[in-house]
Amino acid sequence: MASATTTPGQLITKVPYGSDNFLQTYDVYVDDRPSHPTEEYWIVYIHGGFFRDALVDSTSFHPAVSLLTAAEKTSVRGYASINYRLSPSTKQPQDRSETPSFELRGAVWPEHFDDVCAGIRHLQSTYSFGSSYVLAGHSVGATLALLAAVDTDHGIVPPKAVLGLSGIYDFPLLHKSHPEYEALTFNAMPRGAEVAASPVAYEAQAYKAAGVCRVLLAHSHDDGLVPWNQVDAMTEKLAPAGEGYVRVLELFGKHNDVWADGKEVSRAVLATLAFLD
Repeated sequence: MASATTTPGQLITKVPYGSDNFLQTYDVYVDDRPSHPTEEYWIVYIHGGFFRDALVDSTSFHPAVSLLTAAEKTSVRGYASINYRLSPSTKQPQDRSETPSFELRGAVWPEHFDDVCAGIRHLQSTYSFGSSYVLAGHSVGATLALLAAVDTDHGIVPPKAVLGLSGIYDFPLLHKSHPEYEALTFNAMPRGAEVAASPVAYEAQAYKAAGVCRVLLAHSHDDGLVPWNQVDAMTEKLAPAGEGYVRVLELFGKHNDVWADGKEVSRAVLATLAFLD
């Protein structure tokens, strides 16, 4: 595995932040271009895949990083994309009796969340960016990002902004809209955990008190998998934080298409940075 020593301008993959499972890694890129912005930020990304899809991992952020680093100089100093332990999947089955624990995809909530927080903590310790970062996530990655922003138990410094892309913010509401998703949710977590695992369970003041200055919710009307009422529910929850605290950005494309070529994710990242200015 790669060490945490990163050469500026070079993408380093599979940097370990834990030793219990092969998925406890992150990819990192430090920009080598000189800049003198008022404040430099890191972008820390959490992938989706409903806690179980082994084909959706940290590399799903790579196309956006390629576009962002090729663009004109922004206020971004570094990019990171976090992997985390996954739950079982019938699409990528494993024989539990023969698969070593280090290679097993058998996570149960909140192990996915614990890993994300451990990855953020490792990044902050290594690169000393403190709160100067945008925490972004796609689908359940957006769930994890918002939860991490208000977490007080894992020793992480909360971000200046959160970017939710095609996010799930209210699992009970999702189950009302799509009852078939209950099987996916409870494949990853015990029944009863879905309420506290929903970012809408936390008051707007909790996000403000943590130090989160802005929240941008990016979603596509053509998503096809996660309904727009998730955005409505989270926007309504954050409304008491005041005018201008939360903003909605319309994406274009299907649920996974928005990250596939990086264009929509990079556009949303730039919109979040502009929102912070």
